[in-house]
Parts: sequence; structure tokens; C-alpha cells
Amino acid sequence: MAGLRRGCLLVGVMAALVFCCFLHRRFRYMFRRPSEEQRLSMFSESAFYYSFYNDVVTAPSGWDGLERLISDHRSEYPAVVNALKRFNVYQELLTGLAYRTTHQMIRPFSRRYAVKAWNFYASVVFAVVAAGVGVVVATASYIGGWWGCGLACFGFFLGNFEKRLILRISAVPLRENWATPFLWTNMLALSVLLRNYRKVGRGWLVVYYVSTVLFTLFWQFGPFALTTQMAALFAVYIVGYPISDLMTRVLMTAAAAFATTFVLQFGPRILLLSFFPQVTLSILAAHMVRRRLLPVRSAKHQVVVLGMPSSLYVWAGRFFPNFCEGFLSLVLFALLRKAVSWIPADDTHVWTMLMQKFQLGPPNFDTQIYLMGGTEFHYFPMWMLDMIRSSRLHWFAIPAALIYLSTAIQDLLFPTMPIPTPTQTPRPAAATAKKQRLIDSLLDSTMAVLTPPSTDHIPPPATKVASQQQQQPDKETEDAAPAERRPTTDGDSTISTLSKATGEGAGGHGQEGESSMRQRGRRA
Repeated sequence: MAGLRRGCLLVGVMAALVFCCFLHRRFRYMFRRPSEEQRLSMFSESAFYYSFYNDVVTAPSGWDGLERLISDHRSEYPAVVNALKRFNVYQELLTGLAYRTTHQMIRPFSRRYAVKAWNFYASVVFAVVAAGVGVVVATASYIGGWWGCGLACFGFFLGNFEKRLILRISAVPLRENWATPFLWTNMLALSVLLRNYRKVGRGWLVVYYVSTVLFTLFWQFGPFALTTQMAALFAVYIVGYPISDLMTRVLMTAAAAFATTFVLQFGPRILLLSFFPQVTLSILAAHMVRRRLLPVRSAKHQVVVLGMPSSLYVWAGRFFPNFCEGFLSLVLFALLRKAVSWIPADDTHVWTMLMQKFQLGPPNFDTQIYLMGGTEFHYFPMWMLDMIRSSRLHWFAIPAALIYLSTAIQDLLFPTMPIPTPTQTPRPAAATAKKQRLIDSLLDSTMAVLTPPSTDHIPPPATKVASQQQQQPDKETEDAAPAERRPTTDGDSTISTLSKATGEGAGGHGQEGESSMRQRGRRA
């Protein structure tokens, strides 16, 4: 496992470096433009976000730059708003402070190593985007179990780079360019936690916490994406996967990350009224109630029927309480939504945009701005389906999806779990020896009862003893001969062995040996 992690890290770092160099080479002509032309190359919301970075850079000090963002009298003139609370511009603040620090460090060499503000800003964005690509490649390597899977993922990414790259330089400051790399990091941490759900690592929980904070801090649509993640994790738990402890710790980590973001953004109302905190709290509360009333049974309490675990019975018994827990979470979520319904919401533009996109409401000014007159946020066009069909990707994707689905169902309904066995206390050595002697005596008695008496040990009449001795004068000589010179059969050897165990063991007297054998059989 350590080798796999090192391989994933190495492949991810290499992919990030290659892609970062590629982005710099792609837009190298803009790095050589004058500063005024670089600023004028951006428009719309890109210019709006870049203006906050320019405020921090051009301020007399870093504290003055922070004051400009907290008391912004330009964005909604004549009103004065807190830009850190109203807009997601923390990345502009951090990048501006980093540029000021770097500029102070290289001031003695500024004539030779001058760094423009726009170049520094674009380089940071390119580095963040490239790091996101490296995380995706590392995730593919980790899930696939081989670093070659990461290389294949990076190759497919470069093969369709025009669908994911920053196509125009004016799109550099967009919020998704800053936030999506932390979403990939969040998904990687959750994937590692789910694979090692029996032993939750604290380090990956820290990675999940930091990535969640930065993702929600850099993008206003981040809470919506994390809401779907929480719902998907809860659905995995409801269908029967034993991730109760992991889900509790992930939910608590997500709640702590939300509280941190809420404090850093000075308590924005749009974040408080979003679905993310309400869904997280409702799921966490329902799970705590269920654990208090009906504890979650672990795999070691599995029912055993006829020596085999009754997986379907266990799954049905686990699914019904989980289903009730899911219903309780829906009720709590509805109550939370009802409790905050009297507060004016700041995310109405999101819902109006969705309603207009699904043809359920008329367009208004906000939807026309966000949809850019209907030219953005389209459905999947036909040319994209044609591109997928021409690439023959579906011949691999569909069988892989079916195999994954069948494997998930098999793991869910027929899990490979050891059957619990009751613990046995070790017996002392004396008791074990006594038990072995009893078994040996019973075996001897059974063999004695089942073995028929041999006629070789019945003494002949006294009148025939002399004639037998005369007819067989060399009997003793033959008995003294080596055993390998006498041809014997299996029956003879068996009879001789049994005779030793019966007649000879009784002292050589045939009638007494037979009577003692019968008495031992009756006692057995």
C-alpha cells in the first residue's frame, strides 16, 4: 500500500508539472504584453474579480488592501459592502498578499527579475489548475491500484484538452478555476476514507476538512456540490454498506468546515440558508437518534443459519432501520427549511436560473446575465455524443459500468465475512491427556468387538498334538526364518495382527482370551 501511494503521488506530481508548463507555453504571448493591455484583456465578471486583486496590490500596505475589501464602496455604489462577505474574493486577497511579499523579497533584484502583477496572478491560477489535474491523475492511480491507470487518465485528458482547458485568457479569474481543484482533492480524500472505512485515518480527515473549507470559500456554488456529496454518502449508508462510524466522522468534519467558512466570510446569509448545512445537520441528527434508540449492528453480529451467514436476512434487517433513518432525516430537513423560510434568501437567482433552464419559469434580468443571453449552460449537444461515438469509448465504458454495478450488488448482498465462532478457553494438559486415553480405550474396545476370533489360537485336541509334531518337524525352523523369505498375504498379516491384539494379549490362552474379549465388548 505504501508503494501504491508513492506511485500515485509521483504520477500526480509529474502530471501537474507537465500541465503547468503546457499552460504557460500556451499563453506565453500574454506574459509579454504591457501591464495596461493585460488588464484590459479581461471583461465581465473576470475584470470584476481581478479588480479586487488590483486593489490589494496597489494599496499602500497589506492592511490597507484588506480595509479596501472589507469597506468596498465601488461594487454597489453608493452602498458600502463587505466584499469578503458578499463575494468569494478570498483568493484575490491571498494572492495579492503573496505578491506583495514576493515583491518585497526580490526588490533588490527588481531590475533584472521584475514580476508583473498580472503575470503573478495568472501563474498562481495556472498552478492551482495544474494541481487539480495532478489530483485527478493520482485519484485514477489510487482507485485503479496501479500507476499506469493514472498515465492512461492523463493521456485521455490531453487527448481532449480543448474541452477542459482555459480557452480564453479572460477566463482566468473565474471562480471555478480556483475551486474545482479543491473539489477533486475533496473527492480523493473521501475515496481513500471509503476504501479504508474500518480504520479511518486522521490525516485524510484533515485533508477533507481543508479542501472543504477552501472549496466553499472560493466558490459560491461550492455548497451545492457538497450537498450532493453528502446525499450520495448517506445513500450508500442507507442501502446497507457498514460505514456508520465513517459517515459520522465525515459529517462532523463537514460541519466543522462549514462553521470555519461561515466565520471567515463574516456570516453570509447565502451560506447559512444553503442546503449544505441543513442537509448535513439533518443527516447527523437522524443518525445520532438512530444510534441512541437502535444501535447499529456490526458485521460480527451477523446471523448464522446452518453454518452459513444469512446475508439477505441481515441486509433486510439492516435496510429497514436505515430506511427509517433516511425518512427521519427528510422530516428534519423539511422542519429546518420551514424554520428559516421567513429569512430573505440571497440565492434566488440560482433557482430562477434553474427554473428558466427547465422551462418552468419566465426569464428575468438575473437569468439573462448568468446565461449570457442563452449562450451558456447548454444541455449536452449532439456533436458531443458524436464525438463519444467516434472515439468508441462506449464499448469500454458500458461493460465497465455493468461489471462495477454487479460487483457492488454482490458485495452488498453476499459480503465475504468470516463466520463468528465462540471463543474457547484452553484446556489444561492433564485434561487433554485423560481425554486422549479415554479415546484410545474406546477405540481398542470397538476393534475388539468388531474383530472375529481367529481359529489359529484355538488349542488342538491332545490326541492330535503328537501327530502334528511328527508331520511338522521343521515348524520351529520355518518360524525362525526371515520374514522376507516367506510369502505372506494381506489376510494372513491382518489375522496375525488381530491375534496379537486378542489372543496373545490375553496371556496366550485361547478360551480365556475369548471370554475376556467378550467381557470388554459388553463393557464398551
